[in-house]
Amino acid sequence: MREVFIQVGTQIIFDLLMLFVGVMFAYLSKLLTKSKNLEHIAASMNELERVVTTIVGDLQQTTVEGLKAASEDGKLTKTDIEWLGKQLIEKASAQISAPAADTLISAGVDIEGMIHSIAEAWIAEIKREGEH
Repeated sequence: MREVFIQVGTQIIFDLLMLFVGVMFAYLSKLLTKSKNLEHIAASMNELERVVTTIVGDLQQTTVEGLKAASEDGKLTKTDIEWLGKQLIEKASAQISAPAADTLISAGVDIEGMIHSIAEAWIAEIKREGEH
């Protein structure tokens, strides 16, 4: 009788151990997937930042200086700024890779908002460097 209890107890412990291993495997797989998703999101954000900063630099060299020169006070008008913002969105949307855009969209990132934020930060950096 004692051997039966030992055998049944051993089987129960083995089953529980296998269940625990299965649960831990599922949990670790979920963590790994989440980690990989975060890596993809970070890479996509880096790509978006490279695209936006390049476009801001291009617009600065090719367009902004001309618009400033054409204005009476040497500054951009509200209309100029709105037009440049639209140009930035169009160009960035066209230049970011589809996988990066899809990753950011699936992560719930407001891509247009990020484009504007990155551009504003980069423009502030350009102005700060110009002051020194």
